[in-house]
Amino acid sequence: MKERSINKGFTLIELIIALVIIAFLVVMVIVAIRPGERLAEARNSQRTTHVESIYAALERAIFQEGTLPESCLDTTASDVIDCENNLVPHYLQELPMDPSCGEEGQSTGYLVKKDETTGNIGVKADCAEREREIEAGHW
Repeated sequence: MKERSINKGFTLIELIIALVIIAFLVVMVIVAIRPGERLAEARNSQRTTHVESIYAALERAIFQEGTLPESCLDTTASDVIDCENNLVPHYLQELPMDPSCGEEGQSTGYLVKKDETTGNIGVKADCAEREREIEAGHW
């Protein structure tokens, strides 16, 4: 009687099909996660935190000192870097920098504005992504 040899294992075609299916699933997961959008949302979240901390620091400074120099609170939007001497280190440990457009010593990426009629202040993220407006106070 002849003995039958039984091959155990996968054929080459079965392995290729399995790899194609796994690759397809990986691509679908990456597309579903959309890393670009998630990174933009993370940067916007950081901007929101920065804007709120700058606004709170300005409010504390105005409350304790009565006012801030006009160079810091201009009626036209000016960069927060103009306020650095008034805020750091008394009200902020360091001046927050925008995660994508802030340049050390030149621009923070955040704007401060004082309303002419009411005297209210506002802080805004100049480089917010995904068409979001990130601001605190009265912009």
